[in-house]
Amino acid sequence: FKSLSAEVSHFADAIADNLRGSFSISAPVKKMVRVAVTGGTGYLGSYVVKTLLEYDEDPTIEFQVVCVVRGLSEPSPMLSTLEGLDGAKERLQFAEADLMGGESAFAAAFLGCTYLIHCASPNSAELLQAQ
Repeated sequence: FKSLSAEVSHFADAIADNLRGSFSISAPVKKMVRVAVTGGTGYLGSYVVKTLLEYDEDPTIEFQVVCVVRGLSEPSPMLSTLEGLDGAKERLQFAEADLMGGESAFAAAFLGCTYLIHCASPNSAELLQAQ
């Protein structure tokens, strides 16, 4: 995880660097950056969500995270874990989208997002149904 943590932090720093040039700061003001993370309840995706919510390298940037998942109807231990993270109540939301549903399936989930981190992968049952 050390390498993944460094990569996600590097990505977040790059976003912050990019945003610094897009607005001037006369007083410390938080810039909210909306990021969609597909597969956010998976092994890698949940770590990306956690890292973005905990990002504190630049005090003027906060990430609002849209965790895009296959389904929200069934209880998931990872959903509860993510909801319990610091900042999740204010800056984490969940959206449902079918990875095999084409571009339109993600339209609502990605609405207003500046960045997308794609961690989702179809499971074997989805692939068999698509064929």
